[in-house]
Amino acid sequence: MNAHQLSKELDIDYKTARHHLEVLEKNGLVERLGEGYGAVYTLSDMLQKNWDLVAEAARYLGYDSLDN
Repeated sequence: MNAHQLSKELDIDYKTARHHLEVLEKNGLVERLGEGYGAVYTLSDMLQKNWDLVAEAARYLGYDSLDN
Protein backbone atom coordinates (compact mmCIF):
# COMPACT_ATOMS: atom_id res chain seq x y z
CA MET A 1 0.00 0.00 0.00
CA ASN A 2 1.04 3.60 -0.37
CA ALA A 3 1.00 6.11 2.51
CA HIS A 4 -2.47 7.39 1.60
CA GLN A 5 -3.94 3.88 1.50
CA LEU A 6 -2.30 3.00 4.82
CA SER A 7 -3.58 6.17 6.48
CA LYS A 8 -7.13 5.34 5.35
CA GLU A 9 -6.85 1.68 6.40
CA LEU A 10 -5.49 2.61 9.83
CA ASP A 11 -7.76 5.65 10.21
CA ILE A 12 -4.85 8.00 10.93
CA ASP A 13 -3.75 11.31 9.45
CA TYR A 14 -1.71 11.08 6.24
CA LYS A 15 1.19 13.05 7.76
CA THR A 16 1.24 10.69 10.74
CA ALA A 17 1.39 7.70 8.40
CA ARG A 18 4.25 9.30 6.43
CA HIS A 19 6.18 10.04 9.61
CA HIS A 20 5.93 6.48 10.87
CA LEU A 21 6.77 5.02 7.47
CA GLU A 22 9.90 7.19 7.36
CA VAL A 23 10.93 5.92 10.82
CA LEU A 24 10.26 2.31 9.81
CA GLU A 25 12.20 2.78 6.57
CA LYS A 26 15.12 4.44 8.36
CA ASN A 27 15.31 1.45 10.71
CA GLY A 28 15.18 -1.13 7.93
CA LEU A 29 11.72 -2.54 8.69
CA VAL A 30 9.96 -1.43 5.50
CA GLU A 31 11.12 -0.65 1.99
CA ARG A 32 9.73 2.01 -0.31
CA LEU A 33 9.11 0.94 -3.89
CA GLY A 34 8.96 3.94 -6.18
CA GLU A 35 9.05 7.66 -5.56
CA GLY A 36 6.62 10.40 -4.69
CA TYR A 37 2.99 10.19 -3.63
CA GLY A 38 2.33 6.77 -5.16
CA ALA A 39 5.33 5.01 -3.60
CA VAL A 40 4.33 1.64 -2.19
CA TYR A 41 5.70 0.28 1.08
CA THR A 42 6.46 -3.35 1.78
CA LEU A 43 8.05 -5.28 4.62
CA SER A 44 11.83 -5.47 4.34
CA ASP A 45 13.52 -8.80 3.69
CA MET A 46 15.05 -8.62 7.17
CA LEU A 47 11.64 -8.19 8.81
CA GLN A 48 10.10 -10.97 6.73
CA LYS A 49 12.91 -13.34 7.66
CA ASN A 50 12.42 -12.57 11.36
CA TRP A 51 8.62 -12.43 11.39
CA ASP A 52 8.47 -15.36 13.83
CA LEU A 53 10.32 -13.21 16.40
CA VAL A 54 7.89 -10.33 15.84
CA ALA A 55 4.95 -12.71 16.32
CA GLU A 56 6.53 -14.12 19.48
CA ALA A 57 7.02 -10.61 20.90
CA ALA A 58 3.42 -9.73 20.02
CA ARG A 59 2.14 -12.84 21.82
CA TYR A 60 4.26 -11.93 24.83
CA LEU A 61 2.64 -8.47 24.82
CA GLY A 62 -0.82 -10.00 24.72
CA TYR A 63 -1.72 -9.78 21.04
CA ASP A 64 -3.56 -12.86 19.80
CA SER A 65 -2.21 -12.88 16.26
CA LEU A 66 -0.45 -10.85 13.59
CA ASP A 67 -1.68 -10.92 10.05
CA ASN A 68 1.14 -10.59 7.54
